[in-house]
Amino acid sequence: GEQVMADDTVTWRIDPTNVGLVPAVNVQVWDVLPSQVASCSSVSNISNGGSCAIANGAATVEWLVAGPVAPGADLGPLTFDMTVPAVVAAGDTITNNAGVRSFGSIDNAGVTHTYYPADNIDPTVTPTPGIPEASDSAFVTTPDARLTKSLVTTVGPPNNSSDQASIGDT
Repeated sequence: GEQVMADDTVTWRIDPTNVGLVPAVNVQVWDVLPSQVASCSSVSNISNGGSCAIANGAATVEWLVAGPVAPGADLGPLTFDMTVPAVVAAGDTITNNAGVRSFGSIDNAGVTHTYYPADNIDPTVTPTPGIPEASDSAFVTTPDARLTKSLVTTVGPPNNSSDQASIGDT
């Protein structure tokens, strides 16, 4: 991941694609913000009608793509900007997790069926058997702190040698 500093702006981008064989409808895409981001106040410029809310105790950017989204078609890109919070520490990894929470398909009778992918981005839903995971993560890091130290020793007064130095002499 890229290196960032506190107050930098990071643009997160999600490119979901319908890899199924039928059109998808009512696709919910969630992006659970990094643990260092406690509220939606750090989020701006959400694309495609998305919004930010607290879901399951975490700031989450959410999109609903009504569709239909044809097989092989992209739903995005879905993007937003996040300001890196001042609470990040040197050497932190800021991990962002995004995924499809749910999607639907319409059967021959016109009935919409809703599916929940495995390892769901929303831990409160029960995954639909046979539906694979539809999530990914990305990260940025903050630089490590680096310190240098040097020691300079001098012996004084003039004409003294190093074996005449005592604690406190410089």
